[in-house]
Amino acid sequence: MSEPPDRSRPEKAVGQLVRSVTSAIVLAAGELPWCEHGRPDDGFGYWCSLRPDVIMCAFCFGAAQAMAAPEDFRCSACGGPAPDKDRDVSVAARLADWLGVYFFLCRRCCAADAAG
Repeated sequence: MSEPPDRSRPEKAVGQLVRSVTSAIVLAAGELPWCEHGRPDDGFGYWCSLRPDVIMCAFCFGAAQAMAAPEDFRCSACGGPAPDKDRDVSVAARLADWLGVYFFLCRRCCAADAAG
């Protein structure tokens, strides 16, 4: 279990929400299959909420972003829509030597997490 968010500082609470989501991704990623191109020679792949059922090579990761419709952008915390790039949070991080992630958090989850 993770500790409850510190709601005294909104950016700290959102950071804790990001850590919670990334922890869940890391736990699940090892069990996911690789995209149709397989594991690349450099061994690095991407988990992206636009295609959460696989670990993708760089080509598939780029294609998933390029082909995504606004309704494909979903919050990784609640599953609700997160298509507003000006108000919703996009998270890109390298979580391990072999894994990068890209996901979204809607402003409602970030505001609720920060407000308590």
